[in-house]
Amino acid sequence: MGELAVLVLVLGVTVLGCQAPRGVSRLVGGSDPRGLYSDVVSELVASLQVCLCCHELRGLGPLSPPTLLVAIYVLTVTHGVTSEGALTNPCSALEGFLRGRLGPGRAAVKMLSQLAGAGLARALADLLWSLDLTLLGHVAAGPCHSALGLGPVSGAVTEMACTLAIYTLLLHCQAWTPHHKAHLVAATITFLVFIVGHLTGPMVNPALAYSMTFHCPGASFSEYCLVYWLGPFMGVATALMLFRVTSGERRTQQREKFD
Repeated sequence: MGELAVLVLVLGVTVLGCQAPRGVSRLVGGSDPRGLYSDVVSELVASLQVCLCCHELRGLGPLSPPTLLVAIYVLTVTHGVTSEGALTNPCSALEGFLRGRLGPGRAAVKMLSQLAGAGLARALADLLWSLDLTLLGHVAAGPCHSALGLGPVSGAVTEMACTLAIYTLLLHCQAWTPHHKAHLVAATITFLVFIVGHLTGPMVNPALAYSMTFHCPGASFSEYCLVYWLGPFMGVATALMLFRVTSGERRTQQREKFD
C-alpha cells in the first residue's frame, strides 16, 4: 500500500503541474481550438505528461509486479481522462492522416509536438534527478537499461503486433465515450505489459519510446527506430487496413464523397 500511495502522489503532482499550461493555452488560444497554437501546446503538454510520469515511475526504483501493473493501469487511465483530446501518440496522428481526418501539415505538427514533449520530459527528468529533486524527492533513477530484449526485427514485429491489437480495439469501439476508451486502452496496455513487457516494453508509442529508451545503451539509434517507430506505424496502418476491409469504411467515405 505504501508503494501505491507514493505512485498516486507522484502521478497527481505531475498531472496537476501539466494542467497549468493547458489552462494558459485555453485562455490564449480558446477562440481557435483547432489552430496551430492549440495543436502544438496540447500535444506537447500531453506528451510531456505521460513521458514525465513514466520517468518518475522509473525513478521510484524497482516495483513489485502487481504494483507496476496497477501503476501502468492508473497512469494510462489518468492520462486518457486528462489529455483533453490530445492524440499524444504519433501513431494516432498517422491514423488521422490515413483516414483523411488530418491534413499532412497538421499531422506533422502533432507528431513533432509530441516528440518535443517527449524530449522535454527526458531533459526535465534528468535535471530533477541531477539535483536530487524528483517530484517527491524519492529514489533517483539508476543506470539506464534498454527495454529492448529482442533482436531489431523480432522487436519490430512485437511492437507492430501490440499496436495492431490496441488500434484494432479502438477502431471498433469508436462510439465509446472517452472515459470508457481510457479504461479499454489501459486494460489492453496493462495486459500487453504483463505478457511481453520483458521483450520490448511494450511502448506502442514512438514518442514515449524516444523519451524512455532511445538514449539507453544496448542498441543503435537505427535499431531503436526500426523497433519503436517503424513497428508501431506498421501496426496502426495494418489495423486501419483490416478495419476498412471488415467495416467498409472506405466504401462509406466514397459514397459520401459522391453524394
